[in-house]
Amino acid sequence: MADGLTRRQAHSRIGFSGKYVGFYSFGVAKRGSDCGQSAHGGAGGDVSSFSVADLLVLAAAGSYVVGYLIINQVVLRLFVMAGTVFYIAYYAVVADQPLWTAIWTSVALGFANIIGLWLLWSAQSRRFLSTELADLYDRVEDFGRLPPGDFRALFKAGRRHVYNEAAVLIRENAPNDKLYFVLDGSAVAEKRGHRFELPSGIFVGEVGYLLSQAASATITVPSGTEVIIWDFETLRRRSRRPRFKLALEAMISRDLSRKVAQAVAPFHIETTNKPAAKEPELLQH
Repeated sequence: MADGLTRRQAHSRIGFSGKYVGFYSFGVAKRGSDCGQSAHGGAGGDVSSFSVADLLVLAAAGSYVVGYLIINQVVLRLFVMAGTVFYIAYYAVVADQPLWTAIWTSVALGFANIIGLWLLWSAQSRRFLSTELADLYDRVEDFGRLPPGDFRALFKAGRRHVYNEAAVLIRENAPNDKLYFVLDGSAVAEKRGHRFELPSGIFVGEVGYLLSQAASATITVPSGTEVIIWDFETLRRRSRRPRFKLALEAMISRDLSRKVAQAVAPFHIETTNKPAAKEPELLQH
């Protein structure tokens, strides 16, 4: 009984930190076993000398150690959850009476961990995409590269719009405060007097968004074109979250890379059909 009282007093002094309470109590239990071998039925480092409480706290600590060595957030949280369960069991048997303060504190920590696991799973699962979003996620290659949770956040920040007549999205050398993604239809770009057609599945206004400068070309779309529109201010506000910012900039970077790879310099178009220059005739002596 005196040993049990000592352990309860030790737990009350340590406070609410489950891990430190567990290790401290483990030390108390071991000191008790050193003083009286009959408490554990043996002596020395034999495994049989460990009590149930000792094994529980070792299992809890081992779960935490393994979890902290794993990068994957879901697996890490699962190991931490296992460690929490072991700690709860430990607090229930280590003293003459269950250590209810430590038990309920561990339950609260475990519940918070469960919420975190749910949020992680929902961010990586397609089950939470609506029918409309699932269709876009499958149809547009760039969207499909994003985790479903990031795609939902990106789409929530914008709005879909169908133009009933031809419209100018951005004008060359004019300020622009919107980012567009052409879902269906096509677009016509005009830059420095040159006109060329752009396919669907591209961003428009991305240079202004990334560099905060005037539009580099005039982009028009015909009637019936469907786009997604984001306000720069809304995107920059949401980009304070690093995950959202990385997802958006990754999409824009792939779009820019594709445009660069498909681009042909105007001067090359104008000169490829010109006859080759004649070689100079040799001087006659």
